[in-house]
Order: sequence, then structure tokens, then C-alpha cells
Amino acid sequence: MLKHADLPPTIPLFPLPGALLLPRTRLPLHLFEPRYLAMLDDALKTPHRLIGMIQSRDIPGSKETRLHSIGCAGRVTQFSETEDGRYMITMAGISRFRIQREVSGFTPYMRADVSWDGF
Repeated sequence: MLKHADLPPTIPLFPLPGALLLPRTRLPLHLFEPRYLAMLDDALKTPHRLIGMIQSRDIPGSKETRLHSIGCAGRVTQFSETEDGRYMITMAGISRFRIQREVSGFTPYMRADVSWDGF
């Protein structure tokens, strides 16, 4: 079991409407978009194999959406590649997190500095 002190300060984010991951639960996912395939490849290269699941929210009176401030990090515990390059994965919920700030960079997917405090 990971302790909060062992969790990384920056994680990839996977905003997926309607998909809810909670600590100590499992979530099966089917990844096929190139940016999320890149996210998975990068996550599998780390010792923690964490991806932050988070919900988006609509901004009233606008077509814009933003991320909620709290999500749940999951550890990739199983994965298999299909013949056409997609992945079937299972994530195990590790801990909730609070976004401190989104991190810009050279990845096609979102990343954020997060705080594990309070969870």
C-alpha cells in the first residue's frame, strides 16, 4: 500500500465524463485515443503507474468546461493490447487528490501538480 509521502507530486489526468474511480475500487477502461495511449505508455514507465481520474464540469452560461478540483488517482494493475493497438486496462483506486495547478508541457494529455493532503 502506497503512503501519501510516496505518491508523486505530478500525475497525468484522464478527464472521463461518467467514469468514477474511488479509493479501494477497480475501474476497467478501454483506451483508444492517441493522447490516452501515450498517457498509458508514459504511466507504465513510472514505478507508481498512476493516472488521475477526474470529472469535468460545465461553466454556466458558457460552452466552456473546467475540471473539478478533486479526483482520484488509480494505479494501472492490468493491461492488455488489442490487435489494432487499443488497450484494455484496469485501474485500482489509490487515493483522492486535489489539483494545485495544471502543468503545461510536451505531452498530448493533461498533467497536474496535485496535493494528497487531507485524503
